[in-house]
Amino acid sequence: MGKAAGYILKLNSERQRALEENRYFANDFAEPVSEFKHSRNLPLVCFINNADGYTHYLAHAKRGQRAGTELRRLNLFDIKELDKIVNLTSFADRISKIHRTKILAKLSNGGLLTPKQFGALVDAIITSNTELGELLKKYSTVLECPRFR
Repeated sequence: MGKAAGYILKLNSERQRALEENRYFANDFAEPVSEFKHSRNLPLVCFINNADGYTHYLAHAKRGQRAGTELRRLNLFDIKELDKIVNLTSFADRISKIHRTKILAKLSNGGLLTPKQFGALVDAIITSNTELGELLKKYSTVLECPRFR
């Protein structure tokens, strides 16, 4: 089994409302994003951020069909709302220098985190955030990627 990768999804306020409304009916959501390469058979964890960069939700994701020129559908399911919103950039000082710059760029702009970048971010979160850390422990660099509880 391959290692999990991560995706940073930034939603504007209108799309954030759409996600929140849809969650109560189906607990899934789809968003067109810039084209990215990721096997549909490998785990993908999505941090769902608002326009200010704060993470409100965590979800499993799958790379979907094309959604237009240079766009790809990102399908989200099993969406978990965090009790307390989190600013992922606050973990930057705990991320190794090898990955820090690229992770911070993805946190700013959104996009796919490689398995190594995702592992570095998860390891930094686990050491300092109880709620999010518990959800992500199963994705640490020593573990493979099962489903959320």
